[in-house]
Amino acid sequence: MLTLEQIKSAILQLPPDEFQKFLELFSDLDYQRWDDQLERYC
Repeated sequence: MLTLEQIKSAILQLPPDEFQKFLELFSDLDYQRWDDQLERYC
């Protein structure tokens, strides 16, 4: 498993188009977790 520092370093090395794809992926994952939390508590 990668450490947070290794992940951060890899992200900082992404070319702009790949960084944008990463942002979209991360955003989608964040929204999914939020949805999951809402379903559990509502």
